[in-house]
Amino acid sequence: MIPDLDSTLLRTFVTVVEAGSVSNAAMALHLTQAAVSMPLRRLEDEEAC
Repeated sequence: MIPDLDSTLLRTFVTVVEAGSVSNAAMALHLTQAAVSMPLRRLEDEEAC
């Protein structure tokens, strides 16, 4: 069974894809680049499980 993903992780991922880069997504989300990278890393970690 596939676990449910956190909506924040998905929103961050979609914003990065739509914005074309982590830095553009950070500006769109009003966050730092590090704050955008952390959820992306969590998403990668969840995929590995």
